[in-house]
Amino acid sequence: MLRLGPLRIKIRFRRFKPERLRKKFARELRGHGIEIGALGSPFRVTAEAMVTYVDRFSAQELREHNPGVPPERLVAPDLVSDATLLAEIPDASQDFVIASHVLEHLDDPVRALFTWRRVLRPGGQLLLVVPDARFTFDRGRALTTLEHLLWDAAHPGTVEKHESDLQHVAEFEATAEPRLTREQALARARAVLAESYDSHFHVWTYTTFRSHLRALVENHELRFRIARDASDDAFEMIFLLEAV
Repeated sequence: MLRLGPLRIKIRFRRFKPERLRKKFARELRGHGIEIGALGSPFRVTAEAMVTYVDRFSAQELREHNPGVPPERLVAPDLVSDATLLAEIPDASQDFVIASHVLEHLDDPVRALFTWRRVLRPGGQLLLVVPDARFTFDRGRALTTLEHLLWDAAHPGTVEKHESDLQHVAEFEATAEPRLTREQALARARAVLAESYDSHFHVWTYTTFRSHLRALVENHELRFRIARDASDDAFEMIFLLEAV
């Protein structure tokens, strides 16, 4: 679910994606499932996986939000739905959920993880691909803490949450373009929140992301088992979770 400035950065970095590592995880996906926010870079699956594409915006809106992406590359969504709600998808209806370079763009990742568990059948699989801040343009930003993730989940729709989101986006804008003044970064952040509410809200390394997932599973009733995980030690990390 990448829009505006963040999208252009995503597309540039995607040229470095480790196909060999991704293929190992793709073999685990079977049946019927969804991919959230494929945009111009759908996760490649095998013939044993049938994918329904989901995005917050329609195909026309995706083209309008992402003028730098060739229209022929954009994956037209089969279903328009908010990634953190998936209100149109019934409980326990999917064999897998793919979220590749999506979670860091959501202002409430914990809510999204619980939603993705809701739509999975027992034994279904959640495949997460997340950039590792050690190797990306997020390097140097403060790493997201578990306490902050839980705070976000506990304060939806509040003034305090909106202000927190604004600061996250401004920090991202300033990191992506260091020449921006603080006021310019804040102005861009306000525009992002008004138009798409999409930025790099959260920042993880392989170690911190794995720690957060384990804590959510073990202490906060996120009903998954971490089946496999790996880092390419160059750009991204991949986690395969099994619904229990």
